[in-house]
Amino acid sequence: MPKGWVTRCAPSVPRGPAVERVATFYPEVTIAFIVADERQCHVALLLSPFSYSTYRES
Repeated sequence: MPKGWVTRCAPSVPRGPAVERVATFYPEVTIAFIVADERQCHVALLLSPFSYSTYRES
């Protein structure tokens, strides 16, 4: 049975040493996806200061 999921990431929340902090265009990224089978899956989120991309790994 397909199951819907939502995950959120807040890239603008400071993490790590202050010298590595970079201002971001997106204060929050929300990813909604459906898993149609029982296999384990990973939904990767690739971030840069002005863009993001997602993909499903199996």
